[in-house]
Amino acid sequence: MTGLDKIIKHIEDDASAAAGELILQAKKKAEQIKQDAITEGEKLEKEIMEQSDLETVSFLERGKSAADLQKKKRILTEKQNCISGIIEKAHEYLLQMPTEEYFSTILKMLPKYARNMDGEIRFSARDMERIPADFDQKVTAVLNGKESASLKVSKDAAK
Repeated sequence: MTGLDKIIKHIEDDASAAAGELILQAKKKAEQIKQDAITEGEKLEKEIMEQSDLETVSFLERGKSAADLQKKKRILTEKQNCISGIIEKAHEYLLQMPTEEYFSTILKMLPKYARNMDGEIRFSARDMERIPADFDQKVTAVLNGKESASLKVSKDAAK
């Protein structure tokens, strides 16, 4: 090998060693970039999963709340239907009562429901036809013990 060949060989060896070193550094850098990307991806995946879990819990809570509200509405509707039915039955019962018992029941209710003020009690046209003659005096007597309560039977029929 001549001196020139030795120099060329030395340059080639140095170039090969430098290229190998550059390739090795590039591979290390690529591996580091890959690891960073994997770490970042895992971090992002974890954040997305946590956010998804929170949204799922929130969605389920809203669904449960809506279901509870519907349940309460149905219960309220049923209660209102029951109350309406009871009121209707009570109304029918009162309409079917014999005259004496009907007006006696009204007299029993007056002390509890009459307000402490002057007032007027009105009856339907049907009740006006069958009202006892002394009913006005009985109303006054029943309310006599109730402070400041006074009711007069109206001469006009209520609708």
